[in-house]
Amino acid sequence: MYVLHQLEGTGISYNMPGMMVIEGALDKDRFKRALQEVMNRHESLRTSYRVVQDQIVQSIQEHVEFDMEYMQAQQQEISEIFQSFVRPFDLVVSPLCRSRLVKLEEERHLFLFDVHHIASDGTSIGIILREIADIYEGKQLPQLPITYKDFSSWQNEFFLTDAIKKQEEYWLNRFAGEIPVVNVPTDYTRPAVKSFDGDQFMMRTGKEIFDGLQKIAARAGTSRYMVLLAAYNVLLSKYSEQEDIIVGTPIAGRSHADVENMVGMFVNTLAMRNKPVGNKTFQDFLKEVRQNALQAYENQDYPFDELVEKWHLERDPSRNPLFDTMFILQNGDVETRVFDQLVMRPYEQGDTLGVSKFDMAFHMTEGQDEIVFRIEYST
Repeated sequence: MYVLHQLEGTGISYNMPGMMVIEGALDKDRFKRALQEVMNRHESLRTSYRVVQDQIVQSIQEHVEFDMEYMQAQQQEISEIFQSFVRPFDLVVSPLCRSRLVKLEEERHLFLFDVHHIASDGTSIGIILREIADIYEGKQLPQLPITYKDFSSWQNEFFLTDAIKKQEEYWLNRFAGEIPVVNVPTDYTRPAVKSFDGDQFMMRTGKEIFDGLQKIAARAGTSRYMVLLAAYNVLLSKYSEQEDIIVGTPIAGRSHADVENMVGMFVNTLAMRNKPVGNKTFQDFLKEVRQNALQAYENQDYPFDELVEKWHLERDPSRNPLFDTMFILQNGDVETRVFDQLVMRPYEQGDTLGVSKFDMAFHMTEGQDEIVFRIEYST
């Protein structure tokens, strides 16, 4: 994350902004105190990053006074307010998060938040929002058993074990030989240096397709994710006319109970390599995808960036290393919360920030009876 942040043109590509609408009689001072307490609980939110003697180090502040901006606005101004709110972070200066409370009506507010990805992941956003609600309501939260730096220290020790060497061996074998570059047809020539300009497209499966996916998964003994990943591989294969496809997928990285409720960046990226060869049936290909996915999960602790270094890949400044498309299935960490006679729910914004980290990234959020697709793509 630190290295990616230094790349020219990344701007806000690794920001994690969001908006929640809060309905009810909100006490803004009490809300701000709840935010401050969340900041006090989680070191990641009080951490900055710098290079000291060629090493990236974390600098943790004991206390950061958190400032929540406050303003009044009209409904039609929301898009403009959100666009101006999301701006680049300086990783040398903590906190690497910001917030704003916008009063729309007497009992209707918008809560805007933004955190840099180096300090947080998708699960962390859910934790932050849940804890704000709990603290506002007056609940006493249990002390966290460990800190993020304890996790970092454990991870560094783990890198010296035989277990990690076995995982490294698995990944090096998985990517032995020539590594494919998926080339789907594009409207414009790929720029010599990667641009982060992007847009997005939204769609929903609806209940019928959702149920159909579930039936296929049940019959094949797989998860819905595996069915969708197999279908995505076939899609890319049809467009590229290639039969060796690598797709990136994130993994939560929270395999220990002590880090379940901790804010921080735990996510690792798995490079899923599958071969949707034309003469296979979809059922047979799905079995292969399942097997490859299970093996990847067993070896998920090996960091993706270490893998890229080990391969000594020639760096192409117009592409990401190893893959250019991501496939992300999430269970909706940001959900509606009811607390102290308030309702806080995600605000569905139609506008985008105009960024894309990859050629294409399929973000899928599972609901009760459908999947919502947000397809982010490089323009």
